[in-house]
Amino acid sequence: NEGRFETAEAIAPDQKVMMQLAFADAANQLATSPELRQMMTERAPLTQPGAPAVVQDRSRIPLRRVALSQQPISNHIDRLRSATVLIETGTGSHGSGFLITEEGLMVTNKHVVGGQRFVRVRLVSGRAVVGEVLRAHDLRDIALVKLEGSGYPVMAIRETPVAVTEEVYAIGAPQMKQLAWTVTRGVVSAWRPAHPPGRPFDLIQSDVAIHGGNSGGPMLDRQGNQVAIAVLGWSPDPNNPSANTSLNGFIPILDGLEKLGLELVDPAEYQRRRNLTASQ
Repeated sequence: NEGRFETAEAIAPDQKVMMQLAFADAANQLATSPELRQMMTERAPLTQPGAPAVVQDRSRIPLRRVALSQQPISNHIDRLRSATVLIETGTGSHGSGFLITEEGLMVTNKHVVGGQRFVRVRLVSGRAVVGEVLRAHDLRDIALVKLEGSGYPVMAIRETPVAVTEEVYAIGAPQMKQLAWTVTRGVVSAWRPAHPPGRPFDLIQSDVAIHGGNSGGPMLDRQGNQVAIAVLGWSPDPNNPSANTSLNGFIPILDGLEKLGLELVDPAEYQRRRNLTASQ
């Protein structure tokens, strides 16, 4: 495959960093190429049609609580954008996602990753990494992905529901990948039952602007705490589903985590479970 790396900084002739980083980019492209996925990842679907349960592993995954921000979102928007990612599926489409652990666990929509096991994830720095889909829930349209590496910035998860008229923000890649990490602002409009029928889950309705490509991205409160996940928009024109009507739906974050088998725990309990797992 091909790879490239460029920098404006001076590099000594005897250093091999350019070659190494270009090779790393080529390896990432190879790992997410459709041909390689077809050869190596063909398997049964992540979920059987109509199955509402979390896939593969039903065990609960502890998720360490992060202290909620009390500062205005503008004070740390750069970090929040860094915790949001662009997902390139290799099929020409793209979506968004956000990080929930420093070890690289991230959340997005199931329809963003489709039936793929591996996806290419791009960070705000421009670096591309490989993500493996660990779990998904078809009906709730949510998926859990593990990125390679660690040390990622994360978002604090708010455990109290947002209220109607509360100010909220969205981060994502509306319509084009070149528009990734776009920030928009709106209010919570209502709590709604999901559509179409047969998906008995609440959605948060908001006028915060999102389009195709925002799917899987975060909704944040005015302090920058994570409250919901972008999933759909209602369009009056079926021939133009991307028309912006300010009628958009978001998955409440706690419901999404529950469907993926993720459990928020205090730092001490999180460390205890990690130690227990390491000793087994």
